[in-house]
Amino acid sequence: MIVYATGFDAITGSFDRIDIRGEGGVNLSEKWRAALETFLGIMVAGFPNMAMCIGPHTALGNIPRSAEYNVLWVTNLIRYMRQHDYTYDAPRQEAVEEWTNFVVKAGEGLLSNDS
Repeated sequence: MIVYATGFDAITGSFDRIDIRGEGGVNLSEKWRAALETFLGIMVAGFPNMAMCIGPHTALGNIPRSAEYNVLWVTNLIRYMRQHDYTYDAPRQEAVEEWTNFVVKAGEGLLSNDS
């Protein structure tokens, strides 16, 4: 298991500094240039077994508190996978689209989204 402590650079900055490759060699930065999509802000379609504790679409506000919930979710996922002898996890594209649409809709009208 590899754990990266990427520091703070809002939204995708810290992830853009690492050459993260998914299925078929797809680069995460390039994928997100086309469309910033996640599942729960934790997973990305096409990037199996990758989990981000504070990725895009997680939380604005009390980040340490949000990180705690995300770490717990990822920990439970890993525990479940080990208990059931699963070695591969990846979100379905439909789930990614549903979550991303939810985040966009929930953010409408917020000051943090005004440009």
